[in-house]
Amino acid sequence: MLIKSTPKVANKVTLSKNMDLWIKNSLSGSLGSDQLHFLMKAVPLAQMTQRYSYVSCKQKGLETKLGVFTSITLAQAILESAWGRSHMGEANNYFGIKASKYYKGKKIEILTTEFTKDGKPYKIKDWFRAYDSMFDSFVDHVDLFISYSRYRNVLIAGNYQDCAIEIQNAGYATVRDKDGNLIYGSQLIKLVEKYSLFKFDLTKYDLS
Repeated sequence: MLIKSTPKVANKVTLSKNMDLWIKNSLSGSLGSDQLHFLMKAVPLAQMTQRYSYVSCKQKGLETKLGVFTSITLAQAILESAWGRSHMGEANNYFGIKASKYYKGKKIEILTTEFTKDGKPYKIKDWFRAYDSMFDSFVDHVDLFISYSRYRNVLIAGNYQDCAIEIQNAGYATVRDKDGNLIYGSQLIKLVEKYSLFKFDLTKYDLS
């Protein structure tokens, strides 16, 4: 289901009244009030970034099928920010994006958890990107996929399952199970299917 929005106006990307009611009626049985409130804010932003990624790839001559799937962007935001409850405070970082030594924008140093190749977690202080708003965080997240060649397969994925696995294969996260297997992709897929987030994905018709 498509939310009509205007990407150029950051603070005007909002839910239509019909979409507001649709989310409440279709998902209220499986979500708490805080989770519903988060989706009300996140869905229009995620759909806007799917459209943005699709159009940007076409303009830059990059191969893409449907852009970065709305459902996967939502799943990442849910997983990385715990339904918006943990976005690094005023840093507004909803996707756990780190700030390399070459990053010129605002950043914040925090304690985070990483995983060894055999699945053992360990704590480390690291730098993460900081944003002025939730909108800026969502836009930078999709720009990451468009700008770095290691994420090319994310852009050409034909469904949300492949999109999730390609994000994992590109090294977005290091989380592993007790046997040392990478599980980030499967975590995203489980969230998409548990909460029917695929209902928000834009089709080729929506993007045309």
